[in-house]
Amino acid sequence: MAKPAFKMSASDEKTTEGGSLSEKLTNIISEVSGLRGTALEKVTALEGQLAEARKELAMIDKLIGFQAGAPEEEAQSMPSTRTRLPNGHWKDKIFSLLRGHEDGLTRSDIMEKLDIVKDAKATSAVSNTLTALKKANQIRHENGIYTTIKSAE
Repeated sequence: MAKPAFKMSASDEKTTEGGSLSEKLTNIISEVSGLRGTALEKVTALEGQLAEARKELAMIDKLIGFQAGAPEEEAQSMPSTRTRLPNGHWKDKIFSLLRGHEDGLTRSDIMEKLDIVKDAKATSAVSNTLTALKKANQIRHENGIYTTIKSAE
């Protein structure tokens, strides 16, 4: 039991119901000290649980990393079965189409004539090619219609 850090003189001690003021203060200090000890015990127990949880998380992270890494390693060792189109493939096809249509074609017309409406990768590749050709001033895009520079003049 901790003793108070202050001293009361005999004249300061007044008796009230349940004992003197110094006895009440001593009891309060003792009670608070007990509560503090209990709180510290709880903190220590929680810190132990937290340390265990962190260990488990580290193990889970390692497991997830191992599982995530496995398919990548297999993918790198297996030869690709996908065939890549040569550079300029879509550019050549788009130019051929646009040269054959002096009035020009819309993006959706181009997709239909190339028969790639349902192929998301090819549609994306053609859209990217159209954008690149437009930026390179090789085709024009006015009112939704693409034309070659030659046919637009």
